[in-house]
Amino acid sequence: MAGLSRRPSARRGAPGLRAADDERLRLQRYGRAWVQAVETARRLVHEFGAARVVAAGELVHPERFGRGSEIELVVWGLHADVFGRAVAAGRPDALPATIRDGDHLSPAEAARVHAEGAELARRTGD
Repeated sequence: MAGLSRRPSARRGAPGLRAADDERLRLQRYGRAWVQAVETARRLVHEFGAARVVAAGELVHPERFGRGSEIELVVWGLHADVFGRAVAAGRPDALPATIRDGDHLSPAEAARVHAEGAELARRTGD
């Protein structure tokens, strides 16, 4: 056996392939998250009367969006008695989401959302 070299295992290349697959799945999930965020924002405005909806958090930072990330939306002008129904209204295949009340953000949170957020929907004609 001396002098015989071992053939490289096909498994040695697997981590690189696995990383590429993980990245592909992450990007697919990120795309799904944006579709869901836009659909939810439109529903919040058109069905529940929200004044404005902004995407925030990891959703607006693709490099941070991973397997455990969730959709963060900030909503203004949604009456408190409607807020709970709007948050609960979702599809069973939906990604996890947090919907925050923009009318009750701390000054620091409001500044972060203003600086980094991406507006998804706004009520018009008021």
